[in-house]
Amino acid sequence: MELFAIPGLRPDKILKLHQGLGVNSLAELEAAAKADRIRPVKGLGASLQTKILQNLAIARSGETQLHLHKAAALLEHAALSVKQEHP
Repeated sequence: MELFAIPGLRPDKILKLHQGLGVNSLAELEAAAKADRIRPVKGLGASLQTKILQNLAIARSGETQLHLHKAAALLEHAALSVKQEHP
């Protein structure tokens, strides 16, 4: 759930990060981005890796807030994705 705090990181990308790299936390996400492990994953790429590093700083500073209705929509999308992958 903490990965949803990163601006611009959609549920489908979070799922790919988890499935492709085993990323489950902000620390793991930052380590993967700094070690250049995100770029080669199909569907993610170099631009997302750069964006993640930039947006991690924004998320840590607390400048971004997620409205409840947006968080609910993201959670619903994530739940549907998980149900599709694991019926």
